[in-house]
Order: sequence, then structure tokens, then C-alpha cells
Amino acid sequence: MTIEPSNDTGFVPTVGPDIAKQHHTLIASDDRYRGALRLLAALWREEEGLPIGRFIDREGKAHSLGSRISDKAGRAGRNFMSPAVADLASRELVFRQIGALYDAHRLRTNLLASQTLCLNLFGPAKLDPRFADKMMAGLFPDAFRQVTGISFEFSPGRGDPRFTGDFTAVDIFIAGISPVGERAFIAVEMKYGEGCNDAVPRNINPRHLQIASESGFATRPGNKALLGNPHQQLLREMALMQSMIDADLFDSGQFIVIAPAANRSVANACTAYQEQLAPHRDGLVSFDVVALEQVIEAIAGAGQETYAQRLHARYCDFTRIETLMDKQPA
Repeated sequence: MTIEPSNDTGFVPTVGPDIAKQHHTLIASDDRYRGALRLLAALWREEEGLPIGRFIDREGKAHSLGSRISDKAGRAGRNFMSPAVADLASRELVFRQIGALYDAHRLRTNLLASQTLCLNLFGPAKLDPRFADKMMAGLFPDAFRQVTGISFEFSPGRGDPRFTGDFTAVDIFIAGISPVGERAFIAVEMKYGEGCNDAVPRNINPRHLQIASESGFATRPGNKALLGNPHQQLLREMALMQSMIDADLFDSGQFIVIAPAANRSVANACTAYQEQLAPHRDGLVSFDVVALEQVIEAIAGAGQETYAQRLHARYCDFTRIETLMDKQPA
């Protein structure tokens, strides 16, 4: 499976108000990128025959929204790409870590939810260890000899002073044995429709800065550029991952941001963040950005090509919007 870019410019199509209204995706606050994602989600929902969901505005009025499915469909697991992944999501909610932040309604009904995307992408790997090994070998060929576990919404200890002492967590945590026998991990922050600007940025606490300073992963940990949006979340999560290496729970690790190639906001934030990091060396958690499309290709390469094609159509294939726009009368 080879995923082609949707166009030569790298930009997503601009969705006009007429098309957005037809598919119930017109949201005034959406930028070009998020407007295209919302329409893409609505097209997938329509093709799947799923009933439209609703949102309540600030005045308490209900509106149909094409990028959501109904509560009934959500409870039936239809936001997930297979019944097995839907069952896994239910188990993850029941057995989630204490303090883990899950919005069950959003997880089940919002087609743009990043937590849902996490489960749709990595759920099959958690359910099948042999597939996990193949998928990781294709995506990170030098990372693991064997995957030993996959967790969602993970922290080694929320509030534990051995780590960051706060409630920071990563979206996905993959543990394994490296090719040379080390205890290794890959931690993932997933970005889909959102950027790196938290609506209410969390504070960087002294422990985050202590970890960054003592380990040396950041060149200037107190730099103001790291203390607020769009970098504070990346610094907090990277400090959390570094603290596990410092505590001798792991020998090596990678902190990865996964986002669609078209999510330029995330790409720009990560490029600027990377400029604040020291060159990688043994004992430091590394940082990288991986396109969502690469993950989907790794799923195909590991033997689940049909599943990967369905993921791509739902989450990444903007040519479907271009085709729709070409059919509109001039």
C-alpha cells in the first residue's frame, strides 16, 4: 500500500460553506485544515450509514453535526474500525489507570477524537502481539526485537514525585526489548484535528525543569519558549518519559508525536521545539515526529492492508473532498 499526497501543494482543500452546510459540518471557528477534517469525517459517516450526532451550543440549542455519530451508534461501538477494537476500547475504559483522563462520550461519538484514533491505530497491535512486532518493525525498525506491552493514556505514576509529580500522561506507551536486549519504549502524543496549543495550558513545574536540566535533554530548560504554548505539553511529556530512564525503569526511549502530514500547526510547533533540544546521546529520551500516513502504511505492511486502506480513507484521504468539490455545479 502506497499512500499518495492529496495534491502537490501539501495543503488540504478549502471547504466552501455550501458544501459544509450540505454535510452539516459548518463550524465558524474551524480553520481550513479542521474544516476539511470535519467534512472528511462526515463523508465516512455517510458512507458507513451511521446516524448523525448532535452538539449543544452555548445557548443550549441542539444542532446536527456531521462529524459526530448518534449516542446509540456510539454505544454500539461504531466509532471504532472493528468490533474487536470497540471491545478493546470498552475494556480500556473499565480498567484505565486511576486518574486517566477519558471522555467516554467523546471517545464513542466524536469522529475527530484523537483518543479514538489512538485505539483504531494501535488497538490491533495490542490485541495481537505478533502483529505488534511486525508493525513496529516496519515503523521503527531499530526500536524493538519484541514488543512486550501497549498501554493507552499512560503514566508510570500520576502525582508520584519520582517522576514529574503531576498528572501528565502520554496517549500511547509501547514497551519492549531492543535489538541489543535493552528495556526500551516508544511514547506517543497523538494529534489529529488539534494543534499544540492547549486551551488552558498547564503549568511547567520545578520538577519538569529539574529533569530537563539534570538529564540535559533541553539546551535551556528555563527558556520562555518552552514554558507556554505550543511547547509546554511536549516538555512535560518528554520530562515524564525521561524520568523513567532516570529511575532505571528503562534503558532507552523515544518520545514521538504522530500527526497527519497536513497538520502544519503541529509540524511547525515540533520543528521549533526540536531546536530547543540537545543532540541525542545514550541515556536521553529522543524526540521525533511521524506522519499518521506512515503509521497506516506500517499497518498495511504488517499484513492488514484492508484495515489500513479503511483507516486512510477515513482519516487522511483528502482526494475524496476534491472529488466531491469537482462534482459541484460551477
